[in-house]
Formats: sequence, C-alpha cells, structure tokens
Amino acid sequence: MTTFSVSEGGCGLAWSGPVPSIGVPVDVRLGAGKLAASFRGEVCWTVQSGRTATVGVRFVAGARSTWAMMLTDVKHSGAPPA
Repeated sequence: MTTFSVSEGGCGLAWSGPVPSIGVPVDVRLGAGKLAASFRGEVCWTVQSGRTATVGVRFVAGARSTWAMMLTDVKHSGAPPA
C-alpha cells in the first residue's frame, strides 16, 4: 500500500485488497530501517472509486516520536500539507 497523505494523528492509504470496514483495527508500518514506525490504527473512513480504494487510518498506539521525526522530514522536503 502507498501513503498519499499524512498527519500527526494518522494517514491516508491507497489500499490494495478488500476494503476494511470503518472501525476495524489495523497494524501499520511506515518507513524503513531506523526510521520505521509501527502503529496500531483504526479505519476511520473508506472511499471506493472504480477499482481504486483509499482508506483513512487514525493512529491509536505506536511510535509517536519516530512518526514526529518522519513528519518533520516530510515538511522540510517541501511536501504540501494534507
């Protein structure tokens, strides 16, 4: 899956596979190596457009400090805010 938007509290994912129901818990791992961050999340919205699905995940537990560093790097890269 690919992240298409990020925020302090979660992310939007281009979803591959069956779309989960709202409220379903999911485990998410973002990044790689030392900057990998793992989270327990909850699906908060889904959109199906043709064959493409997107899913919003709200983080409920996980590596918040690593995620904060990753977000800082994204902001410094010049990426537009979500």
